[in-house]
Amino acid sequence: MEPRFNRTILETATVLEAPAPAQLFAYWQQKCAGRARPRWLDFELMDLWEISRFIVVKDVIQPEHDFRFRYWGSGMTDIVDIDGTGKLASQLYTSGAYDHVLKAFWQAVDDGTPIRVAGNATIKGKEHLAYEAIHLPLDGDAGSVTHLISGYSFVPTCRPAGI
Repeated sequence: MEPRFNRTILETATVLEAPAPAQLFAYWQQKCAGRARPRWLDFELMDLWEISRFIVVKDVIQPEHDFRFRYWGSGMTDIVDIDGTGKLASQLYTSGAYDHVLKAFWQAVDDGTPIRVAGNATIKGKEHLAYEAIHLPLDGDAGSVTHLISGYSFVPTCRPAGI
């Protein structure tokens, strides 16, 4: 079953509601240290161990216009039933979901700014998952965006009848 995303917000991030995306965003801002974006080398994933289950790190692949998942947290595997580590975004997502997901990824890369995404999703038959995500660009040594680090939160929005 292809993931479906409904009522999605895609905006430059300023305020986040969910704990994991908010904590990652605060860390990213701290690591900027007066620059527009922190460098990939400035990040220590061990500093983020409390939320690491819901973090995904992507390598930006140019000119193929794709992403390779360098790190895929175990909480993400629990949600989508796939371990994306080492895989390309183009391998993991089918057409509709791929276009939706990549729009947010590329906006963060092209604008060089944090992008917040929120809405409702159906993933692997798990319906009515409210989600919030933050996609944060990271610079390489040459000053261009070479990585994205993302933090996610998924929360069921309704319960089955009788509960």
